[in-house]
Amino acid sequence: MKKNKNLVWIVTVMAALITETSFGAGGSSSQSSGLWSSIDLPGFNFGYGTSINGETTNFTASMSNVDRIGNVNISVSHDGNDPSRGYVFACFSGVVGDPAEKMDYMSQSTNFNRRGVYYSSNVGLSSYQQTTSWIDGQPIYGDWMSNGSASLSLMDVTPTWATMSYNEFSDQYSGNTYYNGYVQWQLDFDSSETAAMYTNFVPTSIGTISPVPEPSTIALIISGIAAIGIWAWRKKR
Repeated sequence: MKKNKNLVWIVTVMAALITETSFGAGGSSSQSSGLWSSIDLPGFNFGYGTSINGETTNFTASMSNVDRIGNVNISVSHDGNDPSRGYVFACFSGVVGDPAEKMDYMSQSTNFNRRGVYYSSNVGLSSYQQTTSWIDGQPIYGDWMSNGSASLSLMDVTPTWATMSYNEFSDQYSGNTYYNGYVQWQLDFDSSETAAMYTNFVPTSIGTISPVPEPSTIALIISGIAAIGIWAWRKKR
């Protein structure tokens, strides 16, 4: 894999500076609406779910990929125009062509329960080897798969819709292609106190490679900006 340690990734709305290659046959991005959905293809699986248990709402997302997942994060924020409305955002990203390999399980979590406000998040990275067939009762192994997971549990929120998307971005400076898959849920906060508490939490994240392009911030995504580019700038050696 070609690496350039001198890259500094800057979030910008100048989409013309990169060439975008979308996932899926025909070059269109894959999106699904609803509170659960999944994509299941050879060497790739991406899905999310939403469940409610009493006063607690659970948001989960996961990705398995033959390309190594470099970063996973999950966060919550409020709508800048309507503080009673918020968003949960889970993101998976890495470098196209960087093969998954054997790795130890890594995880990061945040747990908070204070005065009726409950916040519990977890992200993880691991890998496993695909079983392609069986001969005389013995498995025949294929490629390694990188596996990322993200979960978040909140109290006093009501999910209203969700969307899932996967895209690949080619950087014209380094020649590398990066991928980014995300799930975004919209939710309503039951009180302004809940909204203020939840939106002060730092995203829970874990990563093994850098740099990779991330979404700008959840604030930019929910602000309705139609085109967000990611511009790579090469430092002088």
